[in-house]
Amino acid sequence: MAAKKTKTLTPAALLLCAVAALLAVLIFVKLVNPDVKSAEVKYTADAKTAAVKQGYDDNAFIRISGVLDNKKISSLDEWKASAQSSVDASGYFVCDDIVKVGRSRVRLVISARKPLLTVSMAGEYVTLDSEGYVLGRAKSYSQADGTILVQGLALRYVNPGSSAVVESSEQKLTDALKVASVIRDNALESTYLSFTMLDDRYVSLKSSSGVPVRINMRFDVLKDLLAAREVLKTGRTGGHIEAVNGNVYFEPDAEDNYAITGM
Repeated sequence: MAAKKTKTLTPAALLLCAVAALLAVLIFVKLVNPDVKSAEVKYTADAKTAAVKQGYDDNAFIRISGVLDNKKISSLDEWKASAQSSVDASGYFVCDDIVKVGRSRVRLVISARKPLLTVSMAGEYVTLDSEGYVLGRAKSYSQADGTILVQGLALRYVNPGSSAVVESSEQKLTDALKVASVIRDNALESTYLSFTMLDDRYVSLKSSSGVPVRINMRFDVLKDLLAAREVLKTGRTGGHIEAVNGNVYFEPDAEDNYAITGM
């Protein structure tokens, strides 16, 4: 009995099989690990109102974040931080999170930057958030705006929506943001109304009782502000207070060299 002949595939047939196998693998990968195909935006608090005011809509945040630019849904943790940073750099808003809400859909959580302090400079008042982004410029200031007034900080670049640039020392801006954040985070606004950045990392604060308080940024800011507040509660008047690493010194001098001038 004659042996059956084995059929040999032609090169063209082999190539066709290889292409078919590759397509099958690609389809499988797409099904198992799809690209991000769609996105939605969730706004926190008053972020939606702020977005409309600044001319942003959902599509703007999705475009800025780049979440639809060939991103794999399974690799979300790897590219999320970069997408968030892109939104943060836009100036007025922060991307708090990006979460998966469907097989190929993500949600961006957007919040508006919150004003923290107002810098008084050359007849103009510049409002910054806790990261030093410029949120606005005005010709007047009111404590009712909810920000803390700071003097002695010369800003060179104050374009709204961008990071503020200091004329001389960036450390002064960093220190000013820290002091304002400590005051805000610990509900000390009723005690410390405003402050002035001095040389060599010293800060002079205007208290509600009128007695100036001077601290050194090299020490624990919160500890010194709380310690000074206890002395202010005793009803001291005149002179000034020095708070150094939790120790408080009351100087009853007639002339205060660290007083803050006006508002």
